[in-house]
Amino acid sequence: IEQRLQRWDAAEASFTRSLDLLPTADGHLGIGMLAERRGDTVAALESYRLAAQSSGAAGTAAKAAVVRLDLPQNPGQYLTLRTALDANAMLYLEVGNPTALSVADIGITIAYTDAQGVRRQINRVLEDTVAASETRQIATGLGPFRPPATYAVTIVNARIVD
Repeated sequence: IEQRLQRWDAAEASFTRSLDLLPTADGHLGIGMLAERRGDTVAALESYRLAAQSSGAAGTAAKAAVVRLDLPQNPGQYLTLRTALDANAMLYLEVGNPTALSVADIGITIAYTDAQGVRRQINRVLEDTVAASETRQIATGLGPFRPPATYAVTIVNARIVD
């Protein structure tokens, strides 16, 4: 009730009392929403993660909130990345988005050893939007790589598309 009336301090006190008596996903979700509202992302994530352990509606909402808040800082935990060499031994990437949110501006770092044995690193940005549950293939133009291939690819950032 306090939250609906926008009495934020009273709402937080009510949720805290409720959690002291009986920890519930709804209570943790409420505390997370209030923490996020005041800009405390760390506290919000902590509460949302506790609520996300539930299989109910509050748990589902909390899981979505965790992804929404944490994906931009830790995209490699939420997006998938596969590498492959084509018939000409050129490096291809496949970026997958198993989340329920669309993402864009996916930053990728590729570290590799060139033909002269020099270690190099390049950054690429996939500007296209990758919708929920979709994948995109990216031709890097790097290669040819000969076995054993010496490259490492990491997703370093992403932006959630509203």
